[in-house]
Amino acid sequence: MIKRTRRKRHHAFAVAAVVIIITSSLFLGIFGTVRDSTATSADAQLTLGSIQLKDLEDQDTQLKMKSSNELVESVTIFELQKAIKENEEKQLAAKAAQEAMLAASSLEDSIRNFLGDEAGKVGLVYYDISSGSTISINESKVFTAASTYKVPLAMMIYDMVSKGTLKETDTLKFTESSREGGTGLLQNTNLASPIKVSTLVEYAIRYSDNIAANMLIKRINYSNYKRLEDIKLGITTNHTKNEITAQGAFNALKSLNDGANQGNKNYSKLIGFMKQTIFNDRISHNLPNSIVAHKIGNYGSNVHDIGIIYTERPYILAIYTNGLRNPNATISGISDIIYARQLGR
Repeated sequence: MIKRTRRKRHHAFAVAAVVIIITSSLFLGIFGTVRDSTATSADAQLTLGSIQLKDLEDQDTQLKMKSSNELVESVTIFELQKAIKENEEKQLAAKAAQEAMLAASSLEDSIRNFLGDEAGKVGLVYYDISSGSTISINESKVFTAASTYKVPLAMMIYDMVSKGTLKETDTLKFTESSREGGTGLLQNTNLASPIKVSTLVEYAIRYSDNIAANMLIKRINYSNYKRLEDIKLGITTNHTKNEITAQGAFNALKSLNDGANQGNKNYSKLIGFMKQTIFNDRISHNLPNSIVAHKIGNYGSNVHDIGIIYTERPYILAIYTNGLRNPNATISGISDIIYARQLGR
């Protein structure tokens, strides 16, 4: 009789101990003393396991735990796990909201921090096409355009095609006044035969061919070309020089993208050529090349890249630099920062 009484007392004490420990864990978890929800769940399970190994020593005790007392324990454990899960979800939601707010307000700071003391040597415009969010840094600073002028030039040619004053199948004849070294394919080509307009546009954009671009300018007439360039850029340039601003390049790119979205097949074709460029050491360096429609430019210490990046949240990016220590790496770094933010990383 005494043995039975002692055994019942041991069982009662064991159950009471379980309930007290579980209740204490629930109280601590709800009021924030559980530092990590995953660790707490593991600790609770280890504690319960230790008690079970210690107190549930024989089959008779295990069977008794399947009584109404076990039901109470199960409900208590469920409540503990539910509280932990809810607390974890709230923490994750708060963290996500905080990160979203920081991303919305600090992208420009991230770019400026990355540029450091070289920020004054950079002209930049970033534009989120979906939201209209814009970041401008020295957007009106004048740079030598280098080969980035070839984008508005190609747009002018395709405008003429759209109006019917020029055909893509029309041919232009090379003259020595159009000869220029540097990038391109035509420098080492027999230029005795006329070349189709469509080929010249493609070469000017994909290979940055200087001879092709000069032949197209000659077709428009230089003075008319400079007049039309100001219209495309939305700024007034020095017509005796090849100059541009980040804002002007952005204006042209936005017009290009808007036109393509409105059904301008020629602008869509131009965007296709820009995606196929052979130069991918700046904006597109660490991005999938197939989503980046862009045009680089080099002239002395002027190193640039401008483009439209077709992520799920497409954006326009124009970056002009002059005198940077590592211009290609700097442009690529800026591009990486913005691309990561667009993807929500």
